[in-house]
Amino acid sequence: KKYFGDFSVQKKTDIILSFGQIETGLRFEVQTICLKLKHEGYNVKIIKGLDYQQYLNELSKSYISVSSWGAGNSCMRMWESMANKTCCFVQKPEIIITNKPQDGLHDVEYSTTVEFETKIRQYLNNKKKCIQIGLDGYNFVKNNHVGASRIKYILNIINSS
Repeated sequence: KKYFGDFSVQKKTDIILSFGQIETGLRFEVQTICLKLKHEGYNVKIIKGLDYQQYLNELSKSYISVSSWGAGNSCMRMWESMANKTCCFVQKPEIIITNKPQDGLHDVEYSTTVEFETKIRQYLNNKKKCIQIGLDGYNFVKNNHVGASRIKYILNIINSS
């Protein structure tokens, strides 16, 4: 439950980013694109230094959050974003993820900066779609990636062997 924020808040922020560093993945590049969108008038927040609950509440207030690889080929931000009913733009993982979210249904994947900018502009013009992906992502995480569902998944593998 610690990953789920306050769902009573209204969505106010178009895009939220919260990177500890911007040297890996496409973090620098997508942050640059988001800053360009901010200069075009979109409500873009780049946050740092919040306590965890404040961070989750900021996610909950956002239509779109951006996740890009950190020290590895995936990032916890993807799961936190989906758990907070935010449409998560995620740099496409190249690792195997069990019960992987579906692109365009639970999250929005990108592999290049051109793809990121094209997709984010499309979704910024369709906030209802962002809200739907945020809700579907939330339900996906709740049904497939919390403790009880992960244990059930592992036990099914053990029992089928």
